[in-house]
Amino acid sequence: MRSSQKVKRAALVLSLALLLAICVASYRLAPREVIRCYLVRWSELDSLAPDLYVDPEMPEAQRQILRSSLADAKARVAVLYGEYTADPVIIAGHTLDVMETYGGNRYNRAGRTYLTLTATFIILGPDGMLSTDVLAHELAHAEFAARIGHANRKEIPSWFDEGLAVQFDERYSEEEWQARTDGGRTAPDLDQLGVIRHDDWLAYATAKHEVGRWLDAVGQEGFWAFLEAIRSGQALQDAYSSTERVNAATQ
Repeated sequence: MRSSQKVKRAALVLSLALLLAICVASYRLAPREVIRCYLVRWSELDSLAPDLYVDPEMPEAQRQILRSSLADAKARVAVLYGEYTADPVIIAGHTLDVMETYGGNRYNRAGRTYLTLTATFIILGPDGMLSTDVLAHELAHAEFAARIGHANRKEIPSWFDEGLAVQFDERYSEEEWQARTDGGRTAPDLDQLGVIRHDDWLAYATAKHEVGRWLDAVGQEGFWAFLEAIRSGQALQDAYSSTERVNAATQ
């Protein structure tokens, strides 16, 4: 009996050590918040669908809008990718309490996406959980990571990662970007967009303009080839340039 208890205790310690290792390797999320995300299925949150958890106090009307907006957002992302294949865990709260518990903060009340070595978590706050734009933006991060492999995403510069995500986010329009940058003449350079703050509209819109220009040049099949190149280990800048060079002439 004692031997069996020792084995169980050792297994528990090993499991906790593995979970902590995942926490350390995670993307911009504190260990305690990673643990909460991984254990969300045993939390007080309600499960609306597989991997979709909401505040138990969320009104039924908002739950219905969330389901509908989530379906619309997945369809929006699928237009470019062909289909939506990612399976992120989505945690939504109609107050800031849920968002802060699972990794958000009061400065970004809309949504955030976190990737660990084994899972993707989308944390939605009161300003984003019912917005198709916010949902599509965060789902796009998850889909991109699923296509290229989580380990490869850490090598992707912020301007491309965010620029691709905002292709599906109508809060950033080309017309407004043109007006605010004098036709692009006062836009920030891409090398200035190493880290994009969540409230920096111009940075997001500039990234959207560049990635949108590139997507127009390479087309959908070129984009798919680019994803495969990144997944196989090619550096982003090399894949970005070569994909445009090969595909631009055929568009």
